[in-house]
Formats: sequence, C-alpha cells, structure tokens
Amino acid sequence: MGIIRFNEPINPTTINSTTVTLTAGTAVPFVLSHIDNKTFYVTPQAPLPASTAVTLSVDGAEDIAGHKAPITSATFTTGPIPDTIRPSIVATNPVYGSTNVPVNAVLQVMFDEPMDPGGIPADLGCALYDYNAGACVAGGTASLSADGRVWTYVPPANLQPAHQYAFGPSGNLLDLAGNPLNAVGIVFITSSETDTIAPQVLAVSPPALSGVPRNAVVEMVFSEPVRATTIGQVSVIAGGNPLPIAARTLSNGNRTLTLTLTGLMAANTVHTISIAGISDIAGNVMATTTSLFTTGNAVDLVSPSPTVVFTPIDGSSGVPVTVTPSVQFSEPMNPVRAMSLSTGTGLYLYIPATGQFVSCTVSFEDNYRKAILTPTAPLQPGTQYQFGVYYSNTDLAGNQFPTSVWIYFTTQ
Repeated sequence: MGIIRFNEPINPTTINSTTVTLTAGTAVPFVLSHIDNKTFYVTPQAPLPASTAVTLSVDGAEDIAGHKAPITSATFTTGPIPDTIRPSIVATNPVYGSTNVPVNAVLQVMFDEPMDPGGIPADLGCALYDYNAGACVAGGTASLSADGRVWTYVPPANLQPAHQYAFGPSGNLLDLAGNPLNAVGIVFITSSETDTIAPQVLAVSPPALSGVPRNAVVEMVFSEPVRATTIGQVSVIAGGNPLPIAARTLSNGNRTLTLTLTGLMAANTVHTISIAGISDIAGNVMATTTSLFTTGNAVDLVSPSPTVVFTPIDGSSGVPVTVTPSVQFSEPMNPVRAMSLSTGTGLYLYIPATGQFVSCTVSFEDNYRKAILTPTAPLQPGTQYQFGVYYSNTDLAGNQFPTSVWIYFTTQ
C-alpha cells in the first residue's frame, strides 16, 4: 500500500488515476481511497513484483483554493516476499504490570516493523483507560516516530495518583502492507510522585580493566527503570566502529541492560561502551556516558572458584556496628550482578532474627576481585547478621559462581 500525505486539505477530485501513477517498469493498476482530504491510500490491485524498484508519483494535485502542489515522486524497492503477518509489539513503556509509575509518565510501544501513521487519528478514542474512574481518558496526543516503529501517547494532563490504567494503540494501526495490529492494553498503577530526575548508570561490566576476556558480557545497571524504546543507541565501539549487536535485553525491572554481541571481541583492543539516548519512564533523558576497557588474548569459559574470603570471618563477635563487610573472589567479578541487592541475587546482608535485608551500597577493590558492602546506616548492636554471596553472581564472561556461600557475625 502506498500513502500520499499533504500538509493541507486537497481537492479529492484532483487525486485520480491521471494525477497519480504507480509504476514498476510498467504501470501498476491500483485503487485510490482516503480517510480525510490530506491522506490518500494507493492500493495495488495485485501484489507488486518482488525485488523490483517501484515509483509512486503525483502530478496535478490541487488544494481547495486551486493551488497546484509541486510534482513529487518516491521510489522504493520491494522485498522478495509479500507481508501478510500482523505487526507485533516488542517493547513498551512502562512494562505490563508496573507499579509506582510516575504520574507524568510518557506512554510508548515499539513495533517490530514500520507502521502506517494514517491510523493515528483514530487511535485516540480510548488510548488510555482509567480503571478507577471506569472510563476512557479523553484527549491527549498520539504520534508515530519517523521510522514508524514507536507509538507515543501523551495524556492530556498528569495521571491520577494510585490509579490503575491501561493504554495502547488500537487495531486501527496498520503496517505498510495494511495488516492490522492486534489491539493491546498495557496495565500499570501510578504512584503519587512526578519524576523530573534523569536516570544514572550505577555500574558497567566490563569495568575499566585491562586483560578483559574476549567473550565478556556487556551489561549496565541504572538507578531506575528505563524505557525499552530508548535502548537502541547503546553500543560497544572498537577502532571507531560500533560492534554488531544481536540483542539488547532489559531485565531486573527494566534497570539492567545486557548487550549480546554477535561474536568475540578483538584481542588486545580498547573498547568503549557508549550509553546514549536513555530515558526513564517519565521521559527524562540521561546524558551520554562512556566507559572504556581493554581486552586480552583469551576467552574465559571457567567458573569462579567457590572459595572466597569473607571479612569479618565466620562466627565473629563484637564486630563494630560501623563494619563494612567484604568478600574476596578468585577473579574479577561482574559488578552489575554483584550490585543486585534484592532477595535471591547479588550480595546480601541479612538479619536472621527478623527476616530483614539490610540496605547497602556496593563498591569494589583489587581490580574487581573484592566487593565491599557499606550499610546505609549503622548496624544494630548485639545482633547476629548473615553476609552472603548468591550463585547468581558471575565473572566478566558470564560464568556463574558455582554455589551460594555465607557467614555469620554478631555486632558488639
């Protein structure tokens, strides 16, 4: 399907088979239609020839006052097969089931192929539904990115706090072949806060080291959830050229981004991780940041040793309440995984008597072989703590720590 769009209403009688031509070596029969007098659709009466240059031209269109539009043409090349598959949604902001979404959130979905922007006006009937009010939210604006792959809906005003919403484009959106999108609803719950602070990078792996294995896993963790629709500019650069990336994957509640490279990195080469274009759910854009590391000659296929050295040692008593527990590994560890301080991942400090995890920050020494936990407040006196390492930790190449280990100590 071809689409002709004008910047003002056009006299529809001047859009016909004489003023519009479609050719692929020879003339291609087509049918003209329109949903308003600014957007016109050119639908071939048979599939276009495969792998062929096709030209769509307009000569003689006039506006309502009789002013003639400039002669315009566009040429594109068809693919080898027709497109009969409905488009799919590959990313959303926020993700389905999110809670504590800021009331000034910008709502987006990303498609696996370009969409026809002609269906945008019809999408505002109920692009956003408020479950608490039991009604669609009237107004707002919807738009499609220049490449046709990101649909953005901006509500008419800040969302209501602690309300459950559903948003999404309707089946009025079509891909460029006219295949309709399945209507979708992304359900989320708002917080009572607005968000005006851009996300920050808390850790990157590989860190700034030399001798990094050529099969190292490239990951980064952010201070808050980021928009899945904004991760496409994050890259790894070597010799001034970005490396091919097979996939960019968000996890950990959209806070951890993993880049999957298509092959091994070059040996003995400086690599730059460039983190650009990232924004949070509310649309606050983070400044571009870079991180450098240098590869060695080898790959690493061996798991870290399960033997680690804890400080304080197991069974210690009279430990100061200002202690900063640490653990020494056999090789450099992935700081992104170690900084995951939630239950079941990374490192942890725990009070067995109450079942509470202690809020901590993580830092590293000895070329990322030593991880240090710093509690955000002094520990409780006369209390037993468990300090542990989960098996979800990995080295720089993604080889998993073989077991979970821990020690106990008691404060003075």
